[in-house]
Amino acid sequence: MVHAWWHETSLQHLKAMGIRCLDDAAMAAYEDSYSTTYFAMDRVIAGCEHTVRPYVSASGFRTIRKRVRWWPNDVALIHPWEFLPTQAREHGYPHNAHPTFFGHYALTSTPLRLGRNVVCLDYAAAYGGALVAYTHSPGTPLALKGFTSVDVIHHQDGGFD
Repeated sequence: MVHAWWHETSLQHLKAMGIRCLDDAAMAAYEDSYSTTYFAMDRVIAGCEHTVRPYVSASGFRTIRKRVRWWPNDVALIHPWEFLPTQAREHGYPHNAHPTFFGHYALTSTPLRLGRNVVCLDYAAAYGGALVAYTHSPGTPLALKGFTSVDVIHHQDGGFD
């Protein structure tokens, strides 16, 4: 499982550095901004992003980065606050690899597979979308029946259940 982007080169680098989880050693390596290890961790944790002109999102978040699709099919929509339409594409996740589950992309609409072995679990719960989970039995193909979702109730005070 990755948090945002299955980037094979970054994952191989992290394995070579002995980083297999976000423990104290990994966080210490991440503090070395702009190192190869920092960028490898950033790709896996934050996703594939491009730098854009500075702007403030509708939620008040100030940023200069927008996410880019990396999965094999353009079948899902990313919440507009999270995505900059672009022609840039990274190579997708290999279709013959083990299933990967990721988040951090705020997709919209009904949960679905993004490829034969690719599932996003982030359906914009922070923006009023659903909180999504997937039940997977190793060795079985990914299917729509594996998704479970619940609506998130947002309160006027900014909290949610």
